Amino acid sequence: MKLLLIRHGETVDNVSGIYAGSLDSSLTNHGLIQTDKLGRYLQKNGYQINQIFSSDLQRAFLTAHAIQKYQINSSPSITRLKHLREQDLGFFEGRKISSQGPISKLLSNNVIDEKVSIQRKMESTRSLDARADIFIDNYLLNLVGNEAENYTIAIVSHGIFLGRLWRALLKRFSSSKIRIQSDCSRKLTGPNLKYLGNWSNTGYLEFDILEDRGFHPRSKTDFNTISVHDTSDVGSQQSSSRYLDRHKCNNPIHYDASHRISESRINHHLLNFFIEVRAINSQDHLNGLQKLRGGTGNLKHDPSQKTIDKYFPVANKKQRVL
Repeated sequence: MKLLLIRHGETVDNVSGIYAGSLDSSLTNHGLIQTDKLGRYLQKNGYQINQIFSSDLQRAFLTAHAIQKYQINSSPSITRLKHLREQDLGFFEGRKISSQGPISKLLSNNVIDEKVSIQRKMESTRSLDARADIFIDNYLLNLVGNEAENYTIAIVSHGIFLGRLWRALLKRFSSSKIRIQSDCSRKLTGPNLKYLGNWSNTGYLEFDILEDRGFHPRSKTDFNTISVHDTSDVGSQQSSSRYLDRHKCNNPIHYDASHRISESRINHHLLNFFIEVRAINSQDHLNGLQKLRGGTGNLKHDPSQKTIDKYFPVANKKQRVL
């Protein structure tokens, strides 16, 4: 099974340098073009998407829709989930990044401690991890092993949350069962696979979850084994759902506080599977793309506005009889 963890296209708050976690920020004109390029690229390069999961926020859903519309053969459905939305940044929502001083760097690296999270009414990392665990248990685990190896899932979400989701997935596998394609190693920003750096707009992480039949990589020279967990992570497969906080947000997400990861489910269901990482923050689909001149690329996309191809009707393919 192949998974694509995709960040949404560029938004008006991205270009304005404004924090927008749970805010429903709109795509820019350039952001919409990015999503279209992504959808075309995946279709052209043989990615047959079977299922799409998306954050319920519009910037992610519109990105998911751009992927869906080019998947003519598989016609995947889009499942919109609040579990996949971005971290609620509380006090920082809607504020200029440049106005927050040194704390802005901590925010961008997602290293705000619990005390500051509480003071600033932010959603804690423990709550993010709990959401990630709920998504894995309720939506992903039943697909692993039950679908063909070429079954492909696209998960469209947000930069901070995608990082937490990836870490939650890593905790389900031992280091010996995770390989990374050699040319991807240089993109890591830390000592192990937890540190993927930031997701660019429409950038995606690509990896396969495959059944272990003796665990022989397709090409030993193409894949490396790399450290996965910090010491504190080893054996850490217990759900963080008990840490779900009751943070305030525009559209509160309600969780079942009794949710736990089933230890037997983890040990038996994923024991015979391994991960191969094939691309980190891939943006090949944006090669050669330049932003529209005159600042129009930074403007909020207006769905009622025609794109240039709409002004030129498709030529009739039937030959005229003379």
